Amino acid sequence: AIMVNKVRLPIVGPEGLLFTLKDVLYTPEIPRLDEPFTVKGKVELFGITFFLIKV
Repeated sequence: AIMVNKVRLPIVGPEGLLFTLKDVLYTPEIPRLDEPFTVKGKVELFGITFFLIKV
């Protein structure tokens, strides 16, 4: 897996709230949109962990 220390791309959430992601980990290292992959990291605004699985 590959670790991206800081992702500084702002993301627009509910009601126009902006936040960034940090400590992002992709498995496999280079995900393909047509295959399952996982993304883990933290939402910087709240410091909470997120986990996403693309199937």
